[in-house]
Amino acid sequence: MTREYEDLGFTGFDLTVTRSRGTFVLIRFVVAVVRFLPASDKAGGSEQAIHNGVQPPAVGGWQSKGVIHLGGGWTASVDVDPSARTARADIAGHGHIMNNLQAYGKNTSITIDGRTFTLTPAGTISKAAGSGPDTTVPAPSGTPAG
Repeated sequence: MTREYEDLGFTGFDLTVTRSRGTFVLIRFVVAVVRFLPASDKAGGSEQAIHNGVQPPAVGGWQSKGVIHLGGGWTASVDVDPSARTARADIAGHGHIMNNLQAYGKNTSITIDGRTFTLTPAGTISKAAGSGPDTTVPAPSGTPAG
């Protein structure tokens, strides 16, 4: 971690050591005196927030928003990257991943089985129901589909 500091100057002292044969050694200690300045929010978070257990968003990192229940057996697993204003989502119908979406700076939509899913760069996802019955209900366990 890099921190800004204020240079307050130098201080030091000399130490003279006399040897048994009458010679001496002069040792000079010089120390730079600085004062660290409080951390700023330039990098996305403050040092105080880190010490309080709150982590600022990682620059260029994905953060999970979790699984969003959209109703009618549809869910979406959503991740966002706040620094890139980007979101991605895996859309599942009745437990089976049907498709995925990625929103880069603007909303994006996809239609699956007559339902329109819209994802925003902030990670908000919505489903607009289409007409007709839900055709994504899987076959009962142990019964062949078709």
